[in-house]
Amino acid sequence: MLDYHENQHLEKLEIELATDAYIGTTEEKLALLPLLLLRAQIFCGCRSLCLPLFHSSVQILEQIQCHTIVSISTPTGSGKSTLVPALLAADGYNPIFVTQPRRLACSAISARVNKSMDNNIASWAVSGERSKTNSNTRITYFTDGLFKDILQFSEGKLLFEAACSPRGVVLFIDEVHERSTNIDLCLAFLALMLRNELHNKVKIILSSATIDPNIEKTFKEHDYHKLNIPKQKPLHSVITRRSLDENMFDLILRLNNDCKRNEQILCFVKSTGEVNRCVDLLKLKSPGLQAYKLIESQSEQEQQQIIAEQQIFFSTTVAQTSLTFPRLKYVIDTGLINVPIYDPKTDTTVLTEHYASKMTILQRVGRLARTCDGEYHAYYETVNDRPVFPKPQICQANLTDVEFSLRKSPFKDGLHSFKQYLPDAPEKEYLDSAVRRLQHLNILDHAGSFTSVGNAIAQLPDFGSVTMSTSVYYGLTKFNCGQDMIRLAACLSVMNNAGSLRMIPDIFKRSDEGDFMTLLSVMNHLKSHQNAIDHPEFLPIAHQFRRALARLKQFENFFKKASPQQRKASEISTDNWPNVARSLLAGYWEHVYVCMKELNGSEKQYCRYNVSDHNHTQQKQTAVIDYATTTDPKPSIRTVVLARDVFCGTDRRGWILSFVGIIQSTWLDNALERKFDVTRPEQEHFLANIRPTNEFKTIAQGVTNISISTNNIKLIGNAGEVLDTESFIRRELQRLHKWQLVEDNELNNNPTLQMNVRNIRKNLHYFHPLIWRFSNEKQIAVKLEKDDKNSITISVNSRDKDYEDIKDTFDMFVWWLRKCVAVRNEHSGVIPKFLKKRDTAIEQRIACVTDSERTLDKRMMAMRDGTRESRMEVVAWVAVCQFQCRLEGGFVRDWIVDHRSEHPTSIEPKNWVTFNKQTELPELTPKLIPADLDFHLPLKKYFDLERFLDEMHRYGFKVIEFQEPWRYILLFDQYTSTGPFTAEFIQPHVGITHDRIDFNVNNLYVECDYTKQLGQKIDLQVPPYSIDLDSTVADIRAHQLIMLRPEDAHMNERIKKMTARGYRLKERRFSYMPNPLENKNMVLTPVPAASNDYKMIKERFKKKLPHAIIELIEQVQNPNMQRLYEAQKTQIEQNHPRRGANEMLLYHGTKSDQVNSILENGFDDRYFKNDGLFGRGAYFADDPSKSHEFTDKEEVLKVVLLTKVLMGKMFEVDGNLEPSTIPMNSAQIGYDSTKGKAKTTQPEYVVYRSAQALPYYKITYIHP
Repeated sequence: MLDYHENQHLEKLEIELATDAYIGTTEEKLALLPLLLLRAQIFCGCRSLCLPLFHSSVQILEQIQCHTIVSISTPTGSGKSTLVPALLAADGYNPIFVTQPRRLACSAISARVNKSMDNNIASWAVSGERSKTNSNTRITYFTDGLFKDILQFSEGKLLFEAACSPRGVVLFIDEVHERSTNIDLCLAFLALMLRNELHNKVKIILSSATIDPNIEKTFKEHDYHKLNIPKQKPLHSVITRRSLDENMFDLILRLNNDCKRNEQILCFVKSTGEVNRCVDLLKLKSPGLQAYKLIESQSEQEQQQIIAEQQIFFSTTVAQTSLTFPRLKYVIDTGLINVPIYDPKTDTTVLTEHYASKMTILQRVGRLARTCDGEYHAYYETVNDRPVFPKPQICQANLTDVEFSLRKSPFKDGLHSFKQYLPDAPEKEYLDSAVRRLQHLNILDHAGSFTSVGNAIAQLPDFGSVTMSTSVYYGLTKFNCGQDMIRLAACLSVMNNAGSLRMIPDIFKRSDEGDFMTLLSVMNHLKSHQNAIDHPEFLPIAHQFRRALARLKQFENFFKKASPQQRKASEISTDNWPNVARSLLAGYWEHVYVCMKELNGSEKQYCRYNVSDHNHTQQKQTAVIDYATTTDPKPSIRTVVLARDVFCGTDRRGWILSFVGIIQSTWLDNALERKFDVTRPEQEHFLANIRPTNEFKTIAQGVTNISISTNNIKLIGNAGEVLDTESFIRRELQRLHKWQLVEDNELNNNPTLQMNVRNIRKNLHYFHPLIWRFSNEKQIAVKLEKDDKNSITISVNSRDKDYEDIKDTFDMFVWWLRKCVAVRNEHSGVIPKFLKKRDTAIEQRIACVTDSERTLDKRMMAMRDGTRESRMEVVAWVAVCQFQCRLEGGFVRDWIVDHRSEHPTSIEPKNWVTFNKQTELPELTPKLIPADLDFHLPLKKYFDLERFLDEMHRYGFKVIEFQEPWRYILLFDQYTSTGPFTAEFIQPHVGITHDRIDFNVNNLYVECDYTKQLGQKIDLQVPPYSIDLDSTVADIRAHQLIMLRPEDAHMNERIKKMTARGYRLKERRFSYMPNPLENKNMVLTPVPAASNDYKMIKERFKKKLPHAIIELIEQVQNPNMQRLYEAQKTQIEQNHPRRGANEMLLYHGTKSDQVNSILENGFDDRYFKNDGLFGRGAYFADDPSKSHEFTDKEEVLKVVLLTKVLMGKMFEVDGNLEPSTIPMNSAQIGYDSTKGKAKTTQPEYVVYRSAQALPYYKITYIHP
């Protein structure tokens, strides 16, 4: 039974059949019948599509007949691209030209229409290729770029064809919401065409889910009608779900389990790189599950085959329009898109991440409900400021090619005039930039007219860009490599990115010359070996080179018809890189980059060189070379390069050079002005010692002007010779700088510093990471040597500014060294160990940051879990497992052990971080737990910060870096909803000076592949501390801590901070002292004058010696004596369980020449004197004035030792006791010590065994 709408269409044909045109049996009239039957067949085929728009088909055709321009706005999947063109063909319109934004859509929709109509009524045409047609062909699907060329250069032919057509020609612009440059130009050329009297012979149809008001405004005055189609009930339904709470890969696995009959899942991500990563991650997550890529660089055949046969897809924007998936059930959308944005100030394109517009979201939803019910999973937060339409590409693109194309077209004017026809006009700076660029290429003169070169280039084919056309022109006319340049242009015109270079067989790679010659060698091979492209080695890139060969055929056909001179020039091939390079430089001369190694920078970075300072100061950015390049990576070979493309990707590397060739400075022949900074001494050195030399005069002979201002040298002249001259000057400005790490006089006056420097002299490898850093970042060799005395000599051959930076770094190390008691051994501390009481939860958290076998999918899932702590874990894993850093501090304490997380709810996450006004460093609110990540950089491996930041970018982190001479500070996620955090990386040579610790709970660390164990930075297990790993963990969980440093202003701040975190101080407290260095028994640590310990000692001392002036109080650490003392203490405690060891803090005075012996070896009972009043022992007093009596009266600086003494059970002697009754060699039987008051009111305390006394503080003072 016929549908009502189908019946109306057929009745219309029936009425037409009854007209005089068909009545009769003449041959002419009978010939009309097949066409009428074809139209009836198409109408029936339109009904068979079962598309919602068919219910409005009568209205659509009526409005198109009545109006010149009709816009059709309906939801995706309703039939705009397939049904409406077929209806127009059935209604008698011929030809019908339909645009599509992508090549695949053209062929796919054409095939679908023909299959539905059971007739070849549709064809397709893309650049270099088109399908076959026959007499029934009515519809042609064009890429919008090809159709733009037809409108621009063949308007007259199009209008003639319209005049000859009975119903006229239909120009159908589909997917206008995408607002690509080509779509906007098509719309503008149509608006321009409407100035002609069309006599209803041209119908313009604009199709989209929603029409941008600016587009409507463009056509309002030209018989424009907006067709409002009633919303039809779709054949299938779509359910929208928010899925942010579920990891995307878990979501895919769950949906895959729910799929029936091989239903399909399509995931939209922002970029090709993200597609590749997601495919790999899903494979890691579920090895048996294969996802497939849908990206721009694939061939149409490959994409069609994947869509038809496979189940799970990751796609960029390539799959969001005009494609029908046969079994699509689920769409997962990240809601992001990468947009290339041109910056006319820097003449570079920046790939920028944006929220997809609402129209883009609608298109992605529209992939569903074509063949079955569907689910749309929005994997993004609701974004209120998400734009309705994408910003027109023409308003953020490099318009040089558009400007040139307009000027050589029949329009014969530029964008300044043409912009009136555009729906949205670009800003003036974009238009001016395009004109300026053409003037730089000598295509336009200053009046805006074509030069002779410009006119000649305008007569050539479009070689992909005006810069490439310029290069081809010079290859034809000047450098005798016309064929080479034409073949290279054909190849480059179909390659939008350099990824395909990786897949070129090695035999064709010319690494000493670069990517251009690699591509040319492939093209030459394919031209000389007809079937070579079918060889398996070309399979991954065959589709691109087939397109290149098709484009080459077009170029060759052009030159066959050209003048004999041009034809001959087009056949000259030298396969000579210098000639090809010089031709390319004619077009791309502003894309010359010099390795920063030549300019005292990193060998991995390149500086844009061939740009004059007075014109393009902002264009002088640094860049890196694309990973896909075929050039030799050695900086000595890759010194100066030429790039086709310069863009700033989402990759944090910033500016990226792709399609690169290695060139010589002598090939640069344009004029250039360069400035580079110099110091005043460098200026003087240049004038006195460099400029007068014959070598300089020879190198700089092509430099026409050399001038010196306050802080720079300016060179003007031939670009190649300017580069050689600058490089020479920079090399000659490098001078040898030598200095001592610590001056001798300071070492002589500071025994502790002298001891530490002596230790460092034996371990110069501590500085290797620092040396590697300067070598990599500055190309500067730093040399350290032991001098003849006690210090270290540092030698640097560098420029003055670099010398100052390096010296600042070493001076900062010395600043830390002065604060250090004993530099730490690289193996100091306690290696990671298991807890005695194992804890599975803690061990799992340790493994999250230390297990090098942890798979990428688990790390990416941690990123997508959406918590601040899970993101911190990923950073920690990369630092620990990939860069061999050691993680310690608050994150280990608060998260790994305590699993504690607290965020301030009254402050927005972006305000959790502020910046110190003096240092400008980031500071986190103290209410954050855990606050930050603390790392110590490895000693045996260079920490490449750039590579670390690359890794962070790979995970999607936004990072701001801060550098100080002794550390890196990285700020993560400043504007991320989960909240910011910081990571601090301490340089290893500075780390060895950090010999103290504040609290026991901060003593833990974790290390790579110790996946269940915790390490301790310092060994607190030994007496007197006796703090083991388990007790530290117990204290963390109980939120209590033991103080391990003297209490001063700094420690009070630390205590205040920990108290705010809920910690309380335990009564036990120690002043931890590091162990002495090798070959030393003892180490002295100055007690801070502001500390409570210092104040207490001073107060007690001056109470008895009020005129004493204390110069220094030092804490004594003697591990050997400490062990003996603790053993003796244990024995006495065992002997007197109730009384205990009776430990006292007493004074001992002696002459200065005996102090060091006591500090090194303790109170050695072998040297006790026999003439003591209370026997042969060590004598102490509780009154410093008593001990003062035994110091050397002649010495200005006197020393009294404040000593721990184990008195145990004391035998007390009063003043009347006769000395003869006192034992002379040991304590009284049953006693451990003696306390006597004979001959004085001040008691003396005597012990008879060495291990009973332990020097604790050394007090140096002056007493008048």
